[in-house]
Formats: sequence, C-alpha cells, structure tokens
Amino acid sequence: MAAAESVGFGSPLEGIRVVEIADHRGEFCGRLLANLGADVVKVEPPGGSTGRGIGPFYQNEPGLEKSLFWWHYNAGKRGVTLDLQRGGGVGVLERLLDGADVLIETLGPGGLDGIGLAWETLHSRYPGLIVLSLSDFGLDGPWAAYQGGDLVSLALGGQMMISGYPPGADGAWDTPPIAPQMHQSLHIAGCLGTMDVLAALAWRDHTGGGQRIDLSLHAAANSCTENNLSWYMIAGQVKGRAPQFPEMFAGDGKYMNVMLGLFPGEWERVVELLDSFEMAEDLKDPRYADPLFRRQVEVRQHVDEVVQTFLATKDSEEVFLAAQRHGVIWAPIREPHDSLNDEHFQMRGNFADVEHPELGRSFTDAGSPWVSERLPWRTGSRAPMLGEHNDVIFRDELGLSSDEVAALAGDGPI
Repeated sequence: MAAAESVGFGSPLEGIRVVEIADHRGEFCGRLLANLGADVVKVEPPGGSTGRGIGPFYQNEPGLEKSLFWWHYNAGKRGVTLDLQRGGGVGVLERLLDGADVLIETLGPGGLDGIGLAWETLHSRYPGLIVLSLSDFGLDGPWAAYQGGDLVSLALGGQMMISGYPPGADGAWDTPPIAPQMHQSLHIAGCLGTMDVLAALAWRDHTGGGQRIDLSLHAAANSCTENNLSWYMIAGQVKGRAPQFPEMFAGDGKYMNVMLGLFPGEWERVVELLDSFEMAEDLKDPRYADPLFRRQVEVRQHVDEVVQTFLATKDSEEVFLAAQRHGVIWAPIREPHDSLNDEHFQMRGNFADVEHPELGRSFTDAGSPWVSERLPWRTGSRAPMLGEHNDVIFRDELGLSSDEVAALAGDGPI
C-alpha cells in the first residue's frame, strides 16, 4: 500500500476550517494541518505574505509566485487577500471566522487587539474557536516586544551551542557555533503548534470550548535541544559540543556516519563486517574486545585507519548494505537530492508530484512522512497564487457582491 493511498478512511481533520493570518513563522503549521485534511484559508495582505519574498526562487528569478519557500510551506491551502487595516477587511475576516474552528496568527503582542479582535472578544463571539498565537518570544514577559528570527531562536534556544566542533585539548574554541540550516526553529514551532491544535480540538470535543495557545519560537527551540536541557535540570551538567566521530569517506567520496562500539555488541559486529571482506587486519586480536584498550589514543587512531582503508575501497551504498547485513549501524551522509531516486522512499510515497498548471508542469515535493490506514496524508494542490480564491471564498461562500470583492483590493500589511 502506498503511503498516500486511501483505504476508505477520511482525513483526520476533514471538515475542520482553519483561517491563517500568519507570516512565514506560522506557515508550516498551517501546511501540516492542511496535510491532515483541514481546509486552510491563507489570508494575505494585498501585497503578499512575507513568505513570498524568501528564496530560493524558481529559475532564480524573484517574484511573488516564484518563491520555493512559499510553494513548500503553503501547499494544500486556499488563498485570499485582505487589508486588515482598512476597507472593511476585519469585517470580512470576522465572517470567515464564523465558520472556522482554528485561527493561526502571528500579529504579535497586542496584534489582535489592534484590529479589534482581542481574545476576549473572539472567545465571546466564537466560543469554540481555537486561536494559535505564534510569536518570537510570546505574548507577554520582559522579552515580548523583542524582535527575533530563525538565527536568534537557535542561538537563544541552545541549538547553536551544541552544534559544531568541540574545543581543542586545551579547552579553547577554534571554530564558532554552527546554526542548523533550513529554518529549523520554524519547523520545531510548526510541529509543536500542530500538536497543540490537535490537543485543543480533542479538548473541545469533550468540553465544547475553544482556547488560546500562546506559542513562542524561543521556548519551542529551547525545548528541542535533545537531552542537553534535561541533563542540566536534573544533574546540573552543562553539555556542550560533543566530540565528533572521525571523518570517514567511502570510495565514491561520500562521507560516512561511522560509529565504533557505541552500542552493546557492535564492536564484534564491526570486526565481523571487516573480516567478511578480509580487511579486519589485527582487530580480531582479543585485546581489542576491551573498550578501555580501544579508548587509548594510539589504538583509536589505528582502528580509524583500518576502517578508513576498508571504506576507501567500497562504494558508500555497498558499505551501507553490507553493514546492514552484519547489524552495524553505518550509513552514507546523503545530499538531499540523493534520496529522490531511493527505491525505499519511492515505495513508501515519501515524495509527491504537485501540479502547477500555470507553468504547464509538475514539481516533486515532500509527501507523506508516514504510512497509516486510519491517518491518511493529503498532499493537496500547489500553494495558492496571490488572491487566487478571492472570488470563490468571498463571493460564492460568504455571499459578497462582485463590487464588494473588488473593493477589498488595496495595499497594506496584515
């Protein structure tokens, strides 16, 4: 069964309406909810969301409809434009909220209040509405008004301090911290926000009441530093950048993720793997079975040399498959495009083709991350073009006249 194949079960959020008045910080959360079957209506200012200005761009030409960031994080949504500062935009937004279950917003502290839709007002008018407010530092607190961003969130959250090369033998740092790439803090917040919304929907099923969720990019990033934070909280230990595994390269130039004796019984399996190719050299000597012996600097260097000699004679995929046969957890470090032709990913539906009719072709995008009979994934259509669904949503669904729809056009930020 392919990952995206339906077996008779509806999408988990089928029938749920989400209104998104969020910039690029909240777009991943909206996409995940759309993938789960929700009808996500993306509300942009007439000049377009900030996400449309984030590269890279199709054919390296910046433009409102050419941002690959926009394409990816807004797939599966419908899109409208509204000026929430003038022209009756807020009134139209309120009509959208009449039938909505969830509102995602990134207007920041006091942002909803500024357009006359404070939480108390919203909760009074729409008691079942769930409002996810995503901001850099939260809606209150001494840093609430501070400006942030992905780099700031990763620095203050702790990810940068535990990413990179460790200090030298003298304790001095000769390399700076490394920021994980590709909008990691937005992914973290998007995943947590999605789980928050699902929990709030479940709570509403039991109580009938909506609630406001105050999600901070700063707190979200800080909560996802693996076990580093818990080590400090429980044991008082500060975990910095850990020693890196030795750099190992296969014969085709691919970097290999090689771990030697990290797991119980793995050392013996590593020796069996090398010996199956008659390249174990002296590592079958009983002395090497002692972890303390292998930790000696000269011994560790020798082991690394034996392993690197073996790797240099093999293709990275050959090493991966041979390691799997021997129960050794080694793998090549792939570049992103290397996975597109992976037969395992293809069989499981990890990628999906998304049609772009205006360009006369389709593009491959990330597809279903899981295979489930009762929780199907919906890739949906390509990201909406600017104001693409104004007529359908404003006129056909809300009942506005053509003149009223036309009057909503104009420039102004959300």
